[in-house]
Amino acid sequence: MKVNSTFFYSLFALNVLQATMSTNVFANTEKDDRWFEIEVILFQQLDDKNKLKEQFPEGITTSILPKYRESFDLLGHYIQPDLTKIKQFLPSCNTERNKEEQPFFLQSLKTTTTSLEKELQQIETITMYNQADFNKEQNALELDLQEDFSHPLFSNDTLCVISQQNLENLFDKEQLANININSIDVSALPSRLDASGTHDEDNPYLIADESLLLKDISQRLRWSKEFKPLLHFGWRQVGITKAKAIPLKLFAGEHLTDHYRKALTENQAEGKKAISLDENLFAQLTKVKNADKIANSTNQLKIHIKHNQQKLNQLFNSFETLQQTPLNKNVINDTVNQINKQRFETIILTDETQLTLNNQKLNNENRPKAPLQPWLLDGFIKVHLDHYLYITADLNIFNQDNVKTILDNEKSNEVKLINFSQNRRVITGEIHYFDHPYIGMIVQIRRFDPTKPEGEQITQSIK
Repeated sequence: MKVNSTFFYSLFALNVLQATMSTNVFANTEKDDRWFEIEVILFQQLDDKNKLKEQFPEGITTSILPKYRESFDLLGHYIQPDLTKIKQFLPSCNTERNKEEQPFFLQSLKTTTTSLEKELQQIETITMYNQADFNKEQNALELDLQEDFSHPLFSNDTLCVISQQNLENLFDKEQLANININSIDVSALPSRLDASGTHDEDNPYLIADESLLLKDISQRLRWSKEFKPLLHFGWRQVGITKAKAIPLKLFAGEHLTDHYRKALTENQAEGKKAISLDENLFAQLTKVKNADKIANSTNQLKIHIKHNQQKLNQLFNSFETLQQTPLNKNVINDTVNQINKQRFETIILTDETQLTLNNQKLNNENRPKAPLQPWLLDGFIKVHLDHYLYITADLNIFNQDNVKTILDNEKSNEVKLINFSQNRRVITGEIHYFDHPYIGMIVQIRRFDPTKPEGEQITQSIK
């Protein structure tokens, strides 16, 4: 099935729009309600936290965030659109050319990878060429790469849907539980969004980058070594009273859940490989113990058996003297032999048990720890209008921004969430700064009139 690129991206845009419209949380607002444009800059404070005198609570989790009955999400649908409806128009990846019933794109990828490896090997074997000849080879390789990437794998002509059976063949149950097959994996939220800014009279929507008015502030933050910008964005919504206000679901920075899924998959693969190697090693050791060690230990076992027999004979003589009751020495000998046989089997069993314990310990020590929250920064921002405008921000941020450290068990005691909770009355047009030792937030709210011509819609903008 050939998929027209224009048709495909139209479907993609329609799907995103429908996903956004499905959260029609402001549907009951009047058409003449006042609209506002909210611009927000979020950034991390990078100064030395060891100098802080303020003590932050331990054990902070996502449960500290407000339990809103509902919220609207402008970022989730934007960066991870639901592809369910688009997939309905695509064929299955199974084809007659694939006798092993594997997804065709995997065959294409293998073919492309093999081609690239051959090209690289050819260049690696060139040792006598001068720089000019090498440059010629490099240019030729680039042309070949262009041809390789024109392969159907990378074109709209081979878009297809992987069947559930193929997914189950590719991933185990735990991996499938952590994969959203109807969306695109995102490892981090970009600090700037490329939103269209198309006006939606029924719902809040993201504004376009060119509509952001605090770019000079954002640029100065980027230049500074004391701050790290996380997100600069804006949205438009109507003013709603506190009782009816619905918060915006906000997140920024690294997508820790995505990193955790990838680290978990890698850990499982390494664990399976380690267990397989250990099992092979144990099998070899078992053979050695059954052959070599038994032979080498025969004299020791005989001495041990003889010693046990002597002790039992002494015990037998003592009982025979005291009770004048004859005992069956064959039973004693069988008992001693059985004891020593069990002793050797215990050695093997102990090694196998220890091997299992070591594998479990190794997997547990190296296993990544599930993050306390999905994103580096996570929470809500709510704007409501009661004669005056009010902003309520409830956010959690990790005290460290190194993904490996956050997911690393060995350093888990050093990682914790820091809560940022502030509420403030604001004035339209003014730039407001929300300060915190770990987070900084700059906000400006402006009047927006969608009925006016472009260029006159924004008022009360103060720089």
